[in-house]
Amino acid sequence: MNSSGSAASLGMAAAAATACAVFFYAGRASASSSPRRRRNGTPTSSSSTPPDFDRTDLPLRLLRKAETCLASRTDAVVCVVERICDDHNYSAILRTAEALGIQHLWIVAPPSSVGNDGDGGDGDGGGDDDDTAGVSKGHLRRHSSPADASASRSHFLYARKAAEWLSVREFENSQECLSALRSDGRTVWATDLSQEAVPLTKTGILTAGIDGGQADPDGSLLPSRLAVVFGSESVGCSEEMLSGADARVYLPLVGMADSLNVSVAAALCLQRLLDLSPGCIGRMDEDDRTDLRKKWYVKMASQRLITRKDKKNIALLEGKVRAGAEVSRKVASGYCPHPEEIEKAERGKNAAVELGKLRSALHEKAVGVVAEFVEQPVKPFGDMRRPDAHRISFCGKGARKKNEGYWGDIPTSKGEVEAVQGRAGEEFRTRVATIKEHSDRKGV
Repeated sequence: MNSSGSAASLGMAAAAATACAVFFYAGRASASSSPRRRRNGTPTSSSSTPPDFDRTDLPLRLLRKAETCLASRTDAVVCVVERICDDHNYSAILRTAEALGIQHLWIVAPPSSVGNDGDGGDGDGGGDDDDTAGVSKGHLRRHSSPADASASRSHFLYARKAAEWLSVREFENSQECLSALRSDGRTVWATDLSQEAVPLTKTGILTAGIDGGQADPDGSLLPSRLAVVFGSESVGCSEEMLSGADARVYLPLVGMADSLNVSVAAALCLQRLLDLSPGCIGRMDEDDRTDLRKKWYVKMASQRLITRKDKKNIALLEGKVRAGAEVSRKVASGYCPHPEEIEKAERGKNAAVELGKLRSALHEKAVGVVAEFVEQPVKPFGDMRRPDAHRISFCGKGARKKNEGYWGDIPTSKGEVEAVQGRAGEEFRTRVATIKEHSDRKGV
């Protein structure tokens, strides 16, 4: 399943929560009004009843969308990408995993990135109160040249929203990743094109006996805690990963091409795994789901409570922090700074303190806004597809103008996302004011 051709990233739309209108005193689910649910927690709908579609005017719309995502989130499958080098492929795999409800994505850094600048380590897609947070802060931001960096920015932005809702971990080498998988109780399947690999079909899995010998009532064909590994574009999984895996698997192909781009292979394989074991969908410890709910709700509130003035101030402070950090880095390498540079470093330190206070205050507001909804989750949608008024193509104004004659009245060319975003922010700020008013009354 390694790539043998040019890398083309997979254009799947992330199912991340997007800005939308929220009303805080109506629409809460009651025990009697909750939809029937499958054993894995996802809502079902009667064939005689139309789906409970998303609409821009619905109460608690944003939180309901988050709840719909949470209901289908799974930790039964971990997606591991080993030594992939192309950022386009990372972008596609991140978005695909998020769109399919795969919560955990683990990354083994390519050898060229180990030791470069970057935070590395474990991550959950950024802080709860920082809407500039992106993917795991490691080698996804390391590039071999300025040209590569420029070409990667657009893909990074597309992947960023997906990664905000994922739990991403990074490892410097394959052995470190394998050890962590074993500690997490995972059965490891490595994708491979060799004749030793087991086809990802019901017959193939049962014949090879790699299903873990489980007798799941939902007909699961997968081990209860699985990790599937996708290797680098050129050579696939490393020998170390193949040797350490419990099984080698492949997606049967019937064309003259005997391999796929790694991002396409990952998308097809992850979907195939969920099709083979539908009971995996929504399978997650409820405490972990509650933790995600807290993070997601606070993150969404933070992103919409922030004002334009706050954004400008944050950007200014971040610039000072970066400038001061650069001076400090040079000093650490033996450089003797000029007086102006010393002042710049000091301004950077002060800006970091001010930035921390600003973000802390924003986080505190967001926590207060969503607290009661974390305790009493809202009703999920029966169908989360966006209404036409909230669909938009993610392209620049130039591309829109160039293609307006071809796109015509296509809904995605006329979406009213900005208006919906404004209503969402207004409702969150109204909620903050209401909480403050109640607090002031208690103080009196």
